Amino acid sequence: MTFAEKFAAFANWNLYLWLALFCLTLTIELLGIFHGHTDTTLTYLIRTTVPAWARAMILGWLVYHFLIA
Repeated sequence: MTFAEKFAAFANWNLYLWLALFCLTLTIELLGIFHGHTDTTLTYLIRTTVPAWARAMILGWLVYHFLIA
């Protein structure tokens, strides 16, 4: 199965929801960065609420999942 066939297999609502969430996340991040309110970005929220060991664990799993496996 080619990438185009796999991509076409998703329902349209999945694609629209993904695009809307991506645009919302990007907008929040960029508004926080360009207006000097770095304490309102999602990155700041994650860094202040999620412990460093959990972030390292998640990053390690993502590296394993997408690069090694």
